[in-house]
Amino acid sequence: MKFTLNDDGTVSIVKKVDQTISSKAAALYQSLARNHCSANANKRTSHLATFMFLYKNGYERSTSADEMVDFTLRVVIEHLSIEEISEWIQVHSRKM
Repeated sequence: MKFTLNDDGTVSIVKKVDQTISSKAAALYQSLARNHCSANANKRTSHLATFMFLYKNGYERSTSADEMVDFTLRVVIEHLSIEEISEWIQVHSRKM
């Protein structure tokens, strides 16, 4: 994941204190899904890492596995913005 860890855009948005958890998670999701940090499994890694990040911050996923697959494909194919991803995360996660 060297490429993603060196991606200043992702690192800076995730570190901003004034950003929402969903915005931080969206930046992580987008970066991992699109930047091909490994030869295979980038989409799976992106949603697993994002929801682990949310879990560690007191949130859980409220979607099915199929919905996650469909959304992850949309992130990559439709080039969803961080704002669009953040909105989706807000709807599809809940405070534990």
